[in-house]
Amino acid sequence: MMPLVDRALAARRESRRIEFKRGFDAASDRDWCNLIRDIVALANSGGGVILFGVDKSGVPNGGEVSPLLSVEPGTIADRINAVTGAHFEDFQIVEADKDAHRIALLIVGEADAPMVFSRSGTCGFAEGTLYFRHGSKSEPATTQDVEEAMKRRINALRRNWLTAVRRVTAPAGGGGVLPSEIRDSDSPDATPIRIVEDARAPAFRLVDHDKTHPFRQKEVLAALHARVPSVPINQFDLLSVRHVHNTDAVAEYSHKPVFGTRQYSRKFIDWLVANVERDPGFLSRAREQYMRRN
Repeated sequence: MMPLVDRALAARRESRRIEFKRGFDAASDRDWCNLIRDIVALANSGGGVILFGVDKSGVPNGGEVSPLLSVEPGTIADRINAVTGAHFEDFQIVEADKDAHRIALLIVGEADAPMVFSRSGTCGFAEGTLYFRHGSKSEPATTQDVEEAMKRRINALRRNWLTAVRRVTAPAGGGGVLPSEIRDSDSPDATPIRIVEDARAPAFRLVDHDKTHPFRQKEVLAALHARVPSVPINQFDLLSVRHVHNTDAVAEYSHKPVFGTRQYSRKFIDWLVANVERDPGFLSRAREQYMRRN
């Protein structure tokens, strides 16, 4: 996604993955409806970036972007859920500098499955309508849009399956990745399984990630606010820590299901709390390093 952010900052016109907005008024129902429509359309189309504080040529207009930067991500997620019934949280709101002007970026990830406007809500979206990006516009879907979304999902599933197969297969003659000991999950009622017919092969237990990694991003932030109330921690702090310390690659901390948003473990929360309490500059350094890298 970061190369796309660089493209968005350099862009001089809108596209299928990039949207420009002059500003955002949190008190305006119209602005909220347009924002939700564009987020859903970008997510359904594979993700993208919305820039705030720029004109239609991507040039900073000096507009005030604080209203968007002050919006809680959970508020946006709740509004998406209110009109689609989907729990979509794969987005980040970040502050950026463009041509010496302060702007805001809303970085949108890809939806696991196309989100449908199943409830009209105050925006009046027609129930059953799918929105995708067509060039620089967010418009109702075509058959081709749905076909492309299905192909992207199938390809993602194929990659996940191939990765899983590589992890559990071993070459003939030994020397593979399968250890001889039994690996237990954190759940005492996990089911032992074997991936070969040989009864002498090492046994594994099926891990229930809903039990070992029960927290979504919203719950992680809530837990952090409860345990370290004196330290303000937001979505961007969490994003920075994840990238700088590569915690998404630590299986004990993080799990990305095939369908749904990333899940986190209590060990991840404990690790974050320990670092924040031990080092007052832990979060600020992570933010600075993340911004330098991206």
